[in-house]
Amino acid sequence: MKIRFDAPPGAGQDPTGVAVRYAAAKRQVPRWRWYLLLALVLAAPTYLALRFLAGLLWAQVPATVVLEQSVVRVPSAGVVAQIAAVGDRVPAGAAVLRMQAPVQDTPTASLATTPPLASQANAGQSSARERALRQAVSLAAQQLQLRRDRLVRMEALAAQSAATRPEVEAARVLWLQAQGELGRSQAELAEHLAAQTARSAASAPAATPAALPRAAELQAPFEARVAQVYLHAGEWQPAGTEALLLQSTAPALVQAYVEPARASRVQPGRRATLHFADGHRAPAEVIEIISHVERLPAERVSPLSPRTPSLLVKLRPLQPLPEHLRIHALPLDVRFDGLW
Repeated sequence: MKIRFDAPPGAGQDPTGVAVRYAAAKRQVPRWRWYLLLALVLAAPTYLALRFLAGLLWAQVPATVVLEQSVVRVPSAGVVAQIAAVGDRVPAGAAVLRMQAPVQDTPTASLATTPPLASQANAGQSSARERALRQAVSLAAQQLQLRRDRLVRMEALAAQSAATRPEVEAARVLWLQAQGELGRSQAELAEHLAAQTARSAASAPAATPAALPRAAELQAPFEARVAQVYLHAGEWQPAGTEALLLQSTAPALVQAYVEPARASRVQPGRRATLHFADGHRAPAEVIEIISHVERLPAERVSPLSPRTPSLLVKLRPLQPLPEHLRIHALPLDVRFDGLW
């Protein structure tokens, strides 16, 4: 049998074959799609170029809100008799802390009738306890000195960016603990000596009643608001313990960090605009250039940027800041008006 091959169709529309629909060789694309693609490609370079030009023409530097603060410390060891509450507004000279020295127990008449042997035994025990208490006070004082030296070293390392803020705070906590331990040791020794004095006075033929301890009172140095309270009424605290944190009710100031090369352009009287994180803006004016340099705060720079020493420029807002922005060390940005 002879194999027969059919000839292929001459064209795609050949009625004797299968109809094949071919797409157009070139499809028309709308022009707006090319414009959209071009805009997407140029958006990032344009944004970076505008930021670069804005940085050359206008200066925006990091800054923080500054409020006058004062830490009130316990003047002498004793019991907290009265202390102000958080949020209280106190005028200058008003009492914010009152300490009461602990009242010693009055010796009873039975101490005077103690047998001689019992008196000698009590005297021996009292002398041994006094030696132990004095040794405890000496050891606590040495430990406090060591903690203080370590805190000073950590603060020096932190100033050189060789130590972190948590390490400094840990050293401060240990120093405060050593202070408390020394205060407790001194209080125990004082109570023991007072008890000895009371027993001696009770055994005397004519004992005079001891005078009641006087209260120590601290007053607010300026009109302020109580920001934090660290103690509670009724607690016994050693001398030097932090009790209150007072913040002045005077208008807040702003402290900006400016590069030394631009110091001539931030002279007193220069106008600026404060930019807060919540979008609030307020005009301000340069009032002083502090004769001291500091490094930029670590949280205001990226890990790849150097923390160069900067000038501290103090600004005064021309309008009172809202209450929710009157926060000490609140971060913000300052943009100086006019060409940089």
